Amino acid sequence: MFSLLRRSHRRTYDTLQTLEIPEEALTEVVVNAVVHRDYNIKGANIKVEVFSDRVEGSSPGGLPSGMFLEDLGKKSLARNAIVADVLSRTPYMEKLGTGSNRIADALKEANLDMAEYESSGFFTVIIQRTPYVTPYVTPM
Repeated sequence: MFSLLRRSHRRTYDTLQTLEIPEEALTEVVVNAVVHRDYNIKGANIKVEVFSDRVEGSSPGGLPSGMFLEDLGKKSLARNAIVADVLSRTPYMEKLGTGSNRIADALKEANLDMAEYESSGFFTVIIQRTPYVTPYVTPM
């Protein structure tokens, strides 16, 4: 997935590649989707979709009962306590309830717009991509 979002910047004799969206933000989107998805919904999958203007990460099930979009980053509710416990023992999850703040911090550090969140039958995180013009024009 990350290879779709790499930009190459030509320098003298080598190529420097950077992600246009910070890897930490993208990783958080995926980890949050795995931890918080509703595994009782059959036939639906976690999706990360890359569009020309945005990246969307979606997981089945909206926010858990009692949680609202304005609660993100302030309150936490572990829908899947066992999955959360297992991931908390890996380098991918710092602690429960910090994911949306980590996404915001990574995007802010990269001077990108804040993520947008939607909750319906799926919980979706939307990160806008910045238009990119290559620094070199290929002669025709």
